[in-house]
Amino acid sequence: MRVALFAEEPAPGLSGLAGLTSPDDDVTAVVDAVVLGAKSDGKTQLITHLIRTLDAQAPPGLSEEERLQNDKILALVLNAKRPQPEANPDKKVRHYVFRVKAKKLLHGLGTRGALRFLLRGAALAGALVSVGAVAGAVALLRGAADTWAVVAGLVAGALGAAWGAFLRRRELLRLGDIEIVFWDVAGEDVYSDRGAGAYHSFLTELARARRQRPGRYAFAPILVCNPMVVGRLAHDSPYARLRMILPSFAALDRPAPEILVVVNRWVLVRSVLGDGEERADETLAIWPVARDAPAAAGAPAEPLPLVTRSVVERHCLDAEPERVGGTRFRTIHYEAGLDAQAHVSCYPGWAALPDELKLRFADPGPADRLVEYRYAEGPGALAGDASAAFHAWLAAAIFSLPPAPQKIVELEPKPAMLAEPVAAPAESRGFRSGS
Repeated sequence: MRVALFAEEPAPGLSGLAGLTSPDDDVTAVVDAVVLGAKSDGKTQLITHLIRTLDAQAPPGLSEEERLQNDKILALVLNAKRPQPEANPDKKVRHYVFRVKAKKLLHGLGTRGALRFLLRGAALAGALVSVGAVAGAVALLRGAADTWAVVAGLVAGALGAAWGAFLRRRELLRLGDIEIVFWDVAGEDVYSDRGAGAYHSFLTELARARRQRPGRYAFAPILVCNPMVVGRLAHDSPYARLRMILPSFAALDRPAPEILVVVNRWVLVRSVLGDGEERADETLAIWPVARDAPAAAGAPAEPLPLVTRSVVERHCLDAEPERVGGTRFRTIHYEAGLDAQAHVSCYPGWAALPDELKLRFADPGPADRLVEYRYAEGPGALAGDASAAFHAWLAAAIFSLPPAPQKIVELEPKPAMLAEPVAAPAESRGFRSGS
């Protein structure tokens, strides 16, 4: 059984909440992973990669509209072809509902990540208290703070940390299934004058309604950083604008939020930055070539992307700024393309460029270098350090605030909230992605 959270759209100018449902079974943790990025950043592609990374599955009982949206994203998850990003031209924000096992989340942290997660909070506090209390007690009994007192305090601290880690691990595993709802948000609308207020209202209503349900809840923003489109100005590009706006959205749910920034073309970043001997102010034209992609048709709509090496370094490598007010940015990087390769050469001028390029792009103007970035689209996923960091960020978000009480508090004065559950369809469509 699932419960519809809204009977009608609560935010003027946007839609997408009226079809939202919430679990009404034994699921005790829900995450709204709001994925934002500028135009053509690869938001939809990242969502498919995160679904594979989590080995997530679609829950039963979704509303008809949610099932249709899930079927669409699942077709992309299973398809090795290029996902076609879908901005919301009809002002409807798409969402996709999946579940991941708490045990899988713990395993995805890796050994070091699991230790850091388990030893946080009460485990660390308990260890410090144990060290002081036991060392002080032994010193008092022996009449001096000698070696025995120190050793006794350290042993007690280790035991206290182990006990706290055991309790934290048990608390995580008791969550069972964790429901993650991915929201595909068109960033170019968010930083526009007409869109920022509407999206803020939309996400405010979302977080508010979620908090009325029992169990743990996390509002978790993800910002896509595509090095192809960070531009030439460090403070005035679609990505830079989103990065400065996002703290206002992230603070909707908790006082000290953490935004995950995903740099999704790491091979390209390394090629642009080179070995460190190149000029920081050089302008590079990026020629992306997706192997096996259909030939371009019609007149080119966009100029060839231009970036400045110093801007790529600031946003994709140094990840500055690390904090904005009380909001912290955690940055990870991976390569979204398969068998990606990049080659840097001198820019020969527009007239000398291949016809293959001119069929897709318009003249960008002057540039110093040309980066030919070739890759294949396919069923990618995060791996290694990027996967562990993503799992750690997700686990930290879930445990950032204590769970809401089991008693459901009715929203006032919101008649749009529904009390009736949404009946499960006759045939549920579960899914488990490949590893």
